Amino acid sequence: MEIHGLVTKLGFIAGNSAVGSSFIYFYSMCDCVEDGALMFDEMPMRDVVAWTALVIGYVRNDENEKGLECLCEMHKIGGDGERPNSRILEGGFQACGNLGALLEGKGLHGLAVKTGIGFTNVVQLSVLSMYIKCGTPGEAYLSFCEVDHKDLISWTSIISVYSRYGWSSECLHLFWQMQVTGVYPDGVVISCLLRGFGNAMRVTEGIVFHGIILRHNYITDHMVKIALLSMYCRFGPFSIVEKLFDRVREGDKGLWNTMVFEHSKVGQESRCLELFTEMQHLGRSLHCYVIKSLMHENVSIANSLIDMYCKSGNSLIAWKIFSQARKDTITWNMLISSYSHRGRSTDAVGLFDKMVSEGFMPNVATLVTILSAYSHIASLEKQEQIHSYAKDEGLEHDISLSTALVDMYAKCGRLDKSRKIFDAIKEKDAIS
Repeated sequence: MEIHGLVTKLGFIAGNSAVGSSFIYFYSMCDCVEDGALMFDEMPMRDVVAWTALVIGYVRNDENEKGLECLCEMHKIGGDGERPNSRILEGGFQACGNLGALLEGKGLHGLAVKTGIGFTNVVQLSVLSMYIKCGTPGEAYLSFCEVDHKDLISWTSIISVYSRYGWSSECLHLFWQMQVTGVYPDGVVISCLLRGFGNAMRVTEGIVFHGIILRHNYITDHMVKIALLSMYCRFGPFSIVEKLFDRVREGDKGLWNTMVFEHSKVGQESRCLELFTEMQHLGRSLHCYVIKSLMHENVSIANSLIDMYCKSGNSLIAWKIFSQARKDTITWNMLISSYSHRGRSTDAVGLFDKMVSEGFMPNVATLVTILSAYSHIASLEKQEQIHSYAKDEGLEHDISLSTALVDMYAKCGRLDKSRKIFDAIKEKDAIS
């Protein structure tokens, strides 16, 4: 800001648009695009460079609508030195793609063709990217055909969008056509094709392509291994997937993550836990992305992991999983119960209070566990509050809760109350 003030004071901005444009670019790079816009407003002389810096600045800072508005304003009021160039159109196409603004993107495409800028390679690639982001494979293919110098990225882009829609035959045709033009695939292209076979459930073609991968030694690529495993997970049965996994899994954490993720999608939670446990024994990171995402999506997986670590005495990892996971009442119960059984009654009580404050409703299992914790810290008042809550919720006649209340009052010397609750139990078991 000091430099800005000095430059303004010396009058450099008034007579030199390049200086102002540099400040706009600087502010946008510092995530202060509004300051860049103020700088733009101060400039008495603006050229296409200044407009480009502002449009690109807005897009870079995820303010795509403002970027498009700025581009439209330039087109309406700009003078001879303020006509759109390929760089500003590239920013406009990126904004349209980010917003999914297909109509505006087509209008901008028309402007690019009309002005002749649309025939430059950078604009052609920007148009292709925009149509792909807008989810229009037909327009994407037509714009791909217009690209004069097709490189690996442009071929990958069109194959990727086709694979997303499961158009495996078209993917394969483009794959061979690409190599005829002298562009050879990498692991990303191979992965896209495998995803296309999986999405289309083209089992025979997928298996044949697996053979091609082996012949050309693409199997060593990390992304190809993951995509191959995912494809066979789509095809099934999982017995084949397990055999493939056993052959390629060594030292590749991404493959383990894929297996956990794919098994979770079909509800095989027990296998997820087996894989997760084995990952721990092999020294894999607990906090891998897939595990964290699964815990947010699937409460039962988080609960199973917490239960596993609580039973093994590793309460620290159980707490870390608990802190990251999406929770239900069972999630809270497991950790409260673990604390209570291990003599950490104060921690159990604190966690119970947190559970209630966050709006989770205790069930019978929660109340039985917390009564035990309160008995160890001699808090009769709190125990009576739990008893009152159980009455209000109609849970008092549950045999496990009634038994816990009998035990609680007996330990506190309130034998009269203990006897009264005992006599009210309709179906007594050996514990009560």
